[in-house]
Amino acid sequence: MGKTRTKLVGIIQDMMDLGVRDFLALRGDEAPDSASGAAEPNEFDRAFQLVQLIREVSADYLGDAHAVSIAVAAYPAGSIQTRTDAVQALVQKQAAGADFAITQVFYQARDYAELVQSATYQGVTIPIVPGIIPFTDMHRLQRLEGLTGVPVPERIKSIANISDPAERILESLGATLNFVNDLIEANAPGIHFYTFNRPRPVLDLVEHLRSRGFTHVDQEDSQDLLGLMNATMHRISP
Repeated sequence: MGKTRTKLVGIIQDMMDLGVRDFLALRGDEAPDSASGAAEPNEFDRAFQLVQLIREVSADYLGDAHAVSIAVAAYPAGSIQTRTDAVQALVQKQAAGADFAITQVFYQARDYAELVQSATYQGVTIPIVPGIIPFTDMHRLQRLEGLTGVPVPERIKSIANISDPAERILESLGATLNFVNDLIEANAPGIHFYTFNRPRPVLDLVEHLRSRGFTHVDQEDSQDLLGLMNATMHRISP
């Protein structure tokens, strides 16, 4: 947001010189001190413009437009109008050359399923991967609520009130896994975990999913597996 084509070409080429071949193309946010309104001439203000540019730079600089992979953002939560705008933006990003999309934070599997359905109706064929933040860090979730406007459900907030730390982490991991279960059942092509520099909960979740073959299981079986795994693992980082 607010970068010129020339500036962005230099940044992309620098990344490619460093060996980067996988990009996540985001519009970004306006600088706090910038005047609101339309972009200045030659400034980018839409993510699809960045996707197009990465493809062009890859073709010119690496000799192959498809020498890199490009992911983009998708937005399952929000009003009907927000969803409609998000799907239209996704159509543009796909046309510009995006390979797949990763969603912003959301908490209802039906929001994901409705986004995929709406996008499919509009001709979107790229995979839409749900992005999940483990429900273990309530402060982080509340900060994201302030940034994105997506409210944290009360069922998740209540877990933070559990006094026993061991029980609290187990309940939060269990709630996250139930969410993953619902998304697997909704035919998600994969799961993207946001770590925010706290890898331990994600490693626990991946270990649990590996133990069951990354397939959907009943909630009761999932809780039994989680309890067994928790009894044998030693957390060595946050």
